[in-house]
Parts: sequence; C-alpha cells; structure tokens
Amino acid sequence: MTVPKLFIRWVARLNLWSRLVLVLTAGFAMLFGVFSAVSLRVLDDSTQRILTERVVIAQFAARRYDELLTQAYYELDKATTFAAFDPAAPDLTNEKHMLAHAYGRLGSFSLGVVFLDARGRVVLAQPDAAQIIGADYSAFPFISQTMQTRERNISRPFLDSNSGKFAIAVTIPLFDRDGRLMAILSGWADLSSPLMMTAVEQARNLGETGHAELVDNQGMVIATTESDSQPLAPGEHLHFYLQMLNANREGVQDVPDEMSHHASEMHVMAFAPLTVTHWGVAVGGSESETFAPVRQLENSIFILGTISFAIIFLATLLGARLLVRPVKVLTRAAKQIATGDLQTPIQVVEGGEIGALAEAFEAMRVRLQKSLTEITAWSNELEMRVRERTQELETVNVELQREESERRRLLERVINVQEEERKRVARELHDETGQALTAVLMSLEEIETRLPATSHEQQNLARAQRLAENALSDLRVIIHGLRPTVLDDLGLVPAIRAFAEQHLAAHHVQVSVETQDWEARLPAPIETVLFRILQEAVNNIAR
Repeated sequence: MTVPKLFIRWVARLNLWSRLVLVLTAGFAMLFGVFSAVSLRVLDDSTQRILTERVVIAQFAARRYDELLTQAYYELDKATTFAAFDPAAPDLTNEKHMLAHAYGRLGSFSLGVVFLDARGRVVLAQPDAAQIIGADYSAFPFISQTMQTRERNISRPFLDSNSGKFAIAVTIPLFDRDGRLMAILSGWADLSSPLMMTAVEQARNLGETGHAELVDNQGMVIATTESDSQPLAPGEHLHFYLQMLNANREGVQDVPDEMSHHASEMHVMAFAPLTVTHWGVAVGGSESETFAPVRQLENSIFILGTISFAIIFLATLLGARLLVRPVKVLTRAAKQIATGDLQTPIQVVEGGEIGALAEAFEAMRVRLQKSLTEITAWSNELEMRVRERTQELETVNVELQREESERRRLLERVINVQEEERKRVARELHDETGQALTAVLMSLEEIETRLPATSHEQQNLARAQRLAENALSDLRVIIHGLRPTVLDDLGLVPAIRAFAEQHLAAHHVQVSVETQDWEARLPAPIETVLFRILQEAVNNIAR
C-alpha cells in the first residue's frame, strides 16, 4: 500500500477535532511557509539594497577622485593655452603667471606646480621656491616615465621632501612644433588635503566600523580613513583590491582584514575603479554592523511570526474545540438514541448549522419516541393476536397430529391386514390348491404307470400332466408373489435376492445384491414395505 493511501486511511480514523486541528495546522503551516518565503525575499532584498548602497558610495567616491584628477589635468592643460612654456624663452612672465593661476585654482588640493625642461630640471615652481630652481627632478619615477613615454601620467604616492607630506603628481608633457619634448608640467597634490579626504570620509557615516581606502594599481593605500594606516602601506584587504583592479570592475564581497594578526570579523567591502587612472576606492564595514538592520529585521520577523503563529494556532485549537463540542453533544445523543434512550432531550444552545442540526435531531427523537410508542402498542396487540393464533394453531396441530397418528395407525393396520391376507391366501393356496395339484400330479403319474406306453390315452395323460405341472409352477409363483416364505424365514436380503433371480433370470438379466451386515433384522412392517418397493422395481425391470 502506498504512503498516500496509508495517510488517507490514518486521517480517516481520526475524530473530527483531530481532523480540524490537522487541516487548520497544515493551512497555517502553509501560510507560515509563504510568510517565511516572503520574509526571506524581503531580507534578501534588504541585503542586496545594503550591498548596492555600498557599491554606490564607492562609485560616488571614485567619481569624486576622477573629478579631482581630471580637474588637475584640466588646470595644467589650461595653463598651456595661455603660455608657451618654452624653457629657452627669454621672458617667462606668462609662464610664471599661469603656474600661479593653476596653483590657485587647485587650492588646498595642491602642494605645488613645477615647470621643468626636457631634461627634467626645474625652470619655475609655485609657490615660489628659489632653492629648487635648476634642481634635477629626472630621478622622480613619474618625471622619468613622462620623459620616456612622452605621455601624461599620475604617479604613485611618494613623500614630498619639502613639505614632509605624502603626495601624488599629475604630470603632462609639452612638445614644440617639431613634436619634440620641450617641457614638462607637474602638479603635486597633498594626499591629506580635505579635498582628497572628503570622498573617503563619507564612509564614516556607515557606522562605527565604516572605513574607506583609495588604493593604487598595486593595492597600496593612497588615502584612508583609518588613523593607524599610512599611505604606501598595503591595504587592509589587499587580495580583494588586486582582484577587483585586475578585473577592472565594481563589486562587493565579504573579505577578512589581512592586516590583522588575529582572527577578526569579516568585512563587507564594496569596490569601484577610477576611470582616469588604474586606482580604486573601497568602502565598507564589519559584517555584523553592515547587516545589523537585516539581522534586526530578521529577528523581528521571526519573533513576530512565531508569536502570531502561536496565537493563531492556540486560537485555532480553542475554536476547533468550541466547534466540535456541540457535535460531540449530538454524537452522544445519537448514541443514546441508538441504544434506545428516547427520553433524554437534546440540548444544544449554538446557532447556525449546528443549531439547525440539533433541532432536526430533537425533532427526530420526538418522532421516533412517538413512533416507538405506537409500534409498542401495535406490537403488544400483535403479540396478543399471535398468542391467540398460536393457541388455535396448537389446538389444530394437536388435532392434526392425532389424525395423522390415527391415519398412520390405520394405514399400518391396513398394510398388516393386507399382508396377513396375502399370507393367508398364500398359505391356503400352498396348503390346499398346491396339495391338490400335487395330488393330481401323483395320481397322473400313477395312471401313467398303468397305461400302455403307446396308447392314445398316454399322450393325453402326458399333456394333462404338463398342464398340472405348469399350474403348480404358476401357483408357486403366485404364492411367492403374494408373500414369499423366505421373507418370513430368512429376512429381507435373501427374499430380495431370490425374487430378483426368479423373475429376471428368464430375461437374461444379471442380478447382484450388495448390502451391509446388520446386527439385527428390521421390524417386520419395515421389511415388508421395503420388499414391496423392490418387488415393484423388479417387476418394472422385467416388463
């Protein structure tokens, strides 16, 4: 038997209250399951929203750095439109003015702007620093890179020896009319300036563990909100930064703090790459704080759902019990009616369908009681009539039995008389007629001895002798048919065998009589009746 059939049979054996509880529990469990699925979807949406917010914050910070670096390029390019920046020119007034203008435009973002010749020597600088005029800056990686590649670049962080601050350099090459490298402009930016820190400082709004880092193409810190971290140091989540930088894509992941020497909580970090240079911004916080609203919402949903389900379930149990109680009353009343108790009224105060059912049961009880009273009266009357009729039948039966007994007695007497008459006739035929025929035969035999053997009388005598013998033989058959003496002398079986052989042998019918040994002979009347039955059967066979 399959499991569904076994379950159906098990449910069919439950009472009404258990079925109601089972069905309602299954319904509420399904409803709770749907509620849980929706809650999980809401929690997942909330989680995705938080992660998306982290990515958006990282994107916003990256766009801000793109704007700052783009502005630096723009100010340097704009300066070249108003001055030739030819190191060999006799008058560099315009160049000096444009350097001052660019420096002023960059504001606190800038540590200074430097004008160099094609060999990397300082021609002019802003702010004015006479001690560095003529200094050879070709050893700086970003200067030598521009001299070699003849392309603009943004440097990795370095320590500015003049200010003692960590800085980056935005460098562009300038070419003469023949396309040869003529000069270099390089603007140095302070990594600790408010403009550089504003973008990452927004991460502090993410909570107590909120932090952000601007990293270069090697995952080294350029700017950070962590007080214990310095520029040029590896980022807290170096492998994650390198993974995102190599893929050059945005993303968010749970990552460990690689700078901690102890097991620490995972951090949820969002990463967004810059478009101007191969840098990136990472924004995030601890996993527990990041998903605290989700955890709180999850706990609230779980507690509220559990309490609601418990209250509804208890209310369901109570409601089912209240609903089943009048049904139990009706069930007890039905059992009382089934046992024959029609005196106890059915009392159910509930209304609705159950009340209507109770009224119908009560009406049925009243009608059954009335019908039972009528049936009882009819039964008593019928019983009295049956008793009277039974007495009449008993009287008639006694009379019939008496008549039957008398009939049997008379029939037995008739049979006995008939058999006695047969016996008497057979005896008389045997004793009188048989002896007379025997005497006739003896007389004929004596006469035969006296007559000549060839005389005509001898032939007549022989014919008379044959007639007498035939008559004697027929007489014996008649005597045997009337009452065979062997029946009286030897019993039923020898009489049947002798009669059958005597009457059927002439017809060439083989006779076989099979019997069981009897300890005693049957009563004479029974033997006589059985013999007559078999005698008739043999006669029918012979015919």
